[in-house]
Amino acid sequence: MKGLTIAVMALCVAGASARIVVLGEAATEHTDQWCADHFLGQQAQDCVKNAGCCYSGAIGKCHSCTAHSDEWCATYGTGEGIQDCIAFAGCTYDYDVDTDGACVSNSDWESIVDEQTCEESMTQAMDDIAAGVMDTDCSRRDAYDKENEDREEGCEPQPITYVPLCDEDDGTWESTQSDPLAGPTKDGVPSGMTWCVSMDGHEIPDTSFQTDIFDSKYMNCDKEQKKYDGMQCPNAVTLTAGNGEVFLNDHEDVGNCDVTCNTDRDCDRAAGEWCCYNGCGYSCQEPIHPKKSCDQIILDASLRASDRSTEHGSTVTISCAQGYFGSDEVDISCKHGNWDAMVDADGQPMKCMKDCEQYHVPGLERNRDYVIKGRGNHHDAKRTVSCTAGYGAIAGGPHEMFTWEEKVRCVNGAWEERTLECSACFDAPVAGPHAWWIGISDEWGPLPEFMKNQKDDEGNPLTIPVQKKHSFDCLYFSSRPLKCSEDRGARENCRISCRTCEQALMTFKIKAVTDSKDDFFGHATRHPEKWLKKKLRFLNVFRNWVTENKMIKVAKRVKKDN
Repeated sequence: MKGLTIAVMALCVAGASARIVVLGEAATEHTDQWCADHFLGQQAQDCVKNAGCCYSGAIGKCHSCTAHSDEWCATYGTGEGIQDCIAFAGCTYDYDVDTDGACVSNSDWESIVDEQTCEESMTQAMDDIAAGVMDTDCSRRDAYDKENEDREEGCEPQPITYVPLCDEDDGTWESTQSDPLAGPTKDGVPSGMTWCVSMDGHEIPDTSFQTDIFDSKYMNCDKEQKKYDGMQCPNAVTLTAGNGEVFLNDHEDVGNCDVTCNTDRDCDRAAGEWCCYNGCGYSCQEPIHPKKSCDQIILDASLRASDRSTEHGSTVTISCAQGYFGSDEVDISCKHGNWDAMVDADGQPMKCMKDCEQYHVPGLERNRDYVIKGRGNHHDAKRTVSCTAGYGAIAGGPHEMFTWEEKVRCVNGAWEERTLECSACFDAPVAGPHAWWIGISDEWGPLPEFMKNQKDDEGNPLTIPVQKKHSFDCLYFSSRPLKCSEDRGARENCRISCRTCEQALMTFKIKAVTDSKDDFFGHATRHPEKWLKKKLRFLNVFRNWVTENKMIKVAKRVKKDN
């Protein structure tokens, strides 16, 4: 963009007689609303410093000088008579509207554009060059000396050399604009003019100087741009909210005489801080826009707001959304365009985590094969999962295989993965609360191999009288399944080694399928008759069947003759 600007200025230097006009006469016209919004003060000069705006003491309003809408004329131009209407330029009395007449607009106020993009202005400037438009504006001629405030009445139309400077990335207005071929000349060389513009491209009052003077003043156009838009120090004694409204400030720093900065250079300019005066001292502050409405609150799925108010002074309650749990609800207020921080009583950001669904054993396994203990489904809720009676652990981590139980936790809407697997077909371990070996329940039973080196409470080796000669665990029976017939405990605890899994499954997994038969432990239990009764009844109790070789006579096969 800037390269294009330099190219256009070169055409002017080459002797182009055309005059560049950026916004034409519309540049000095504004709507009534624009003038009211930019009336930051109570005095008339605070209004008229913006070109195209006038102040009327009779109504106490800052308004457009020449262009009004019908509604504006009807509101402020209706009084004792016609003179109250025609006192405003742009308003007239029309009897065609009403028999008694009405104050209406006679100006083309709809054609006024308060906001014009930099690219539109640049295009307009280049079109004016091609059309040879001349300008009588003397504001940046040698006839106007900004420092001495000397202005000649009128001047000869001359080519202007200003083309807007636009940001190369997004095409917005550069806050600092300059025209190197404008200003007073010395020995035929112009001094150049530099000034600040608003975000809409309007020249900010009291910022236009010869380039060398502008540089010596260390003008900060970014700050001037924000001030022109209505931003002010939050700790100022008084604040102006536009439309001439001025009110006392209740900021806690007002009247604090500490001096922590001297200029804006002492503050964090990257964060947008200014060195602000509070009536007594100076401190670095982030500017505010008095009584400006806040942006709409945007929350993620874990939070909800009590309402959607955005006006200055409104208070909104932020809490966890349905299905989430965490921080207590917080009340935040909109103050001068900024919401309070959403932090809890400890100053920590609000944090709500998703609830989990009701816990159940995932996959094809059944909940009744496990004992699940615990309450709550909020984040960090816990469940203790263990094997139900008659079942043992067949998979899991070292702790799970030792204890036959596992703790799972709800983590932001999802339960931790369970590693423990229980089955009615298992071999009891040799250590832990579910350990088993022959003689483990005897009063003076033998010590298994892993306990032989252990010591008692006084540090002495364990010396327990042994009445039995041998003590075997499931590993012993894995290679000697016929030995299981000699010990009922082996058949109950070493189901894989003793090949009794199928009988255990009939007892613990398939319910109510037998008639009056002994169960797996030899206890008679009455069950109602169910399907597959006859087939499953034979598998109810483990019996050590003996198979003998028998000679069975069968019919002799005789080959038939064809």
